[in-house]
Amino acid sequence: MIPFASLAQNHSIEINSDAGIFNSAFSVETILNSLDYIDDNQKIELLNSMSEENTIYLDVNNEIKYSSPKGMSIALGNHINMYGKFGDDIFRLALYGNTSMLGEQIDLLPLEGFLYHYSDITFGYKFSDNFSASLSLIAGHQFVSGEFTSLSLTSGEFGESFGYDISAEGIEVGDWGEYFDNPEDLLISDDKFGNLFNSNGQGVSLGFDYTDEKFGGKYSLSVKDLGFINWSEEVTNHFEITNSDELEPIQIDDISDIDADTYFSELDTLEELFQPYLKSYKYTLPTRLSGSFNKAITSNLVDSYTVSVDHRLGLYSVPRLSIDLHRAINQHEFVLGYHLGGLEQRGFQLKYNYNSKNIRFSAYTKQVNFIDASTSYGYHLGCGLGYYF
Repeated sequence: MIPFASLAQNHSIEINSDAGIFNSAFSVETILNSLDYIDDNQKIELLNSMSEENTIYLDVNNEIKYSSPKGMSIALGNHINMYGKFGDDIFRLALYGNTSMLGEQIDLLPLEGFLYHYSDITFGYKFSDNFSASLSLIAGHQFVSGEFTSLSLTSGEFGESFGYDISAEGIEVGDWGEYFDNPEDLLISDDKFGNLFNSNGQGVSLGFDYTDEKFGGKYSLSVKDLGFINWSEEVTNHFEITNSDELEPIQIDDISDIDADTYFSELDTLEELFQPYLKSYKYTLPTRLSGSFNKAITSNLVDSYTVSVDHRLGLYSVPRLSIDLHRAINQHEFVLGYHLGGLEQRGFQLKYNYNSKNIRFSAYTKQVNFIDASTSYGYHLGCGLGYYF
């Protein structure tokens, strides 16, 4: 849902911002009911809400853009994107411990995710009424990713032993230990807040837009985020872990004579697995492919409709599809739509536009369901403000 488009014949300054967090497994009501003590019924409800593959997704975008009548534009943006995928068995393990898997071997895959934060400066040019292109120069701030290619656990029939087989790799850019240990310092310390915007990587991306008319309506095709971020070697920690073992409880016959060396040797063995090394890393951005078709219709209730498709390579298993109905009343436009696919639970979306000679305002959400906690699987809110002169 794009807030609004620039008028080619005018100068314009636009500010756009949107933020959303979505998950595929748990409704907001289920999450809120689980923040305190979780009884057996709630544990069963949580597990029944899950599928074999579950996702969580965060998307935050902020941008200020200037466009000239000659088709040139420049924009400054800041973006945060997070994605995680996990199975139901690892959640069952977290809820019940290994008592739920006595005498079993369970596969805890899939388990993977990433988070990245970057800023960009984007130069755009409109070559014709139909075609425009953009080039973004990127400064990467933070990045973390991890993927388990093997993760299985076994437990003795009576819990007398616990075995694991693990193979994983991860990458970390940024002082994540400091972020989690002292998150309040990020807000009260100017220096530490500024560290969130350190340049730890450089990149570039391209964008293309094409619009035309067909079948009595207008259609658009778009390619965004066609690029990469190259994270610098001196700040990029790599982790590679491959190990399997079977652990047995340490027998204590006399509490005054505990064999501490045996205990700590087990911990040292596990700690040695997490030895990072420095190496640069090129991260390919999830390229966004989009298309839409808008056509006016004759109706007392609806002025036009828009059918849209959005896909992010390597991120969406199926494209996000939506249909919107538009109704304009004087300077006000109301848009009600329905979406499915992508990384969101299907549901309604809503948008409001205000249009005047010099001012345009837009507010929208992809999750109208947030008003009902039992059917809402996320929150989203976006707004845009444009001045044309």
